[in-house]
Amino acid sequence: CHVFFPYHSNGLLFDILKLIWPSEYWISTTMNGFSLSYNTADPVILIYNFDLPADIESQFNTLYNALFCLKVISMPASSLPSRHLSVAPMLDWTDRHYRFMARQITRNAWLYSEMVNSGAVVYGDKDRFLSFNEGEQPVALQLGGSDPHDLAIATKAAEAYGYNEVNLNCGCPSPRVQKGAFGACLMNDVDLVADCLNAMQDAVEIPVTVKHRIGVDRQTEYQVVADFVGTLHKKTACRTFIVHARNAWLDGLSPKENREVPPLKYEYVYRLKQNFPDLEILINGGITTNEEIAEHL
Repeated sequence: CHVFFPYHSNGLLFDILKLIWPSEYWISTTMNGFSLSYNTADPVILIYNFDLPADIESQFNTLYNALFCLKVISMPASSLPSRHLSVAPMLDWTDRHYRFMARQITRNAWLYSEMVNSGAVVYGDKDRFLSFNEGEQPVALQLGGSDPHDLAIATKAAEAYGYNEVNLNCGCPSPRVQKGAFGACLMNDVDLVADCLNAMQDAVEIPVTVKHRIGVDRQTEYQVVADFVGTLHKKTACRTFIVHARNAWLDGLSPKENREVPPLKYEYVYRLKQNFPDLEILINGGITTNEEIAEHL
């Protein structure tokens, strides 16, 4: 029997299948069962060449129906879940296909898009950058940029497309992003960040949030991030801060190394919540297991 999944998948599908089906049904150097053939450009083909036990076949049918017969549900703001758990924005990963798959696992987690340059939205093909399936909600668009005017236009477009939140990226350290004068380097110009957030929030009714680091380069003192958050608290309506608990090193480290090498300082994020109890503070960085999630919650 051949079963075709006629859309591109980045592999999460197989992670889900492996969770619900015993390992003996998967082919490897020592097991017989499924053979898998896929890449990100071609349709996914799942082939099995034996009779499946009734319970496994039933689970497959349930999963298939969930994938391709999903009832689209638009979630009004009044019914949106809290941000207790979110899937962080990840370049080349959290695209619309990944988010659609992730939504099959839970309706309670917030999903974030890849970072989208505000200029691409303003001057490019909006459908290409903003289209998504309503079944992904709640979903947030993360924007990169430093021009308040362009960010406001892009945020308004995001609201029109149905996003539940727009997030400003103040944490990406890549050289390409630095050349555009946005991302983590914005932490060195908090007044400009305030101007951007105010322009974005003035343009829409949905929440505008910010994601940032605890400092840039060798800024290791807690007061750096406390002053950044405190200034934005005073000058803007932003009340949700997503804090990657690492410094961003703008020179000497690759984007991947910037997610691993600078030491994690979770205690700085906890102190932010103590110092600003009226703000929603979300912790990010190096949290990879259920046990770690439970500990932070």
